[in-house]
Amino acid sequence: MTTLRPSRAAGLGPMLIVALIAAALYWPLMLAANVGPAGRTLASGAELDCKTALACASQLRNPVVPAPAQLAQGFVRLSTPVTSPLALPYNVGVTAGRRCWACCWPP
Repeated sequence: MTTLRPSRAAGLGPMLIVALIAAALYWPLMLAANVGPAGRTLASGAELDCKTALACASQLRNPVVPAPAQLAQGFVRLSTPVTSPLALPYNVGVTAGRRCWACCWPP
């Protein structure tokens, strides 16, 4: 007797819905988490380019939740220079090479 398995595409729908909801909620939740520290930073007399805590919430140096631009900057820092042993592309290449080597030429 054969059993029917759901296709991989059928399982993709719920995952995409969760990803879209998470992406839609990230910005407001990031602002909500960072408004308190931003307000305290402004109240301490720090010189910032923004006037309100809400405007400063995405510009904190050490945020509770990083802004999307800060995430992108962090990824760029992890990716350059490409040939550095600490860079993400270098580590992906080494890991993929070792995996292919182990797969194609087992010991």
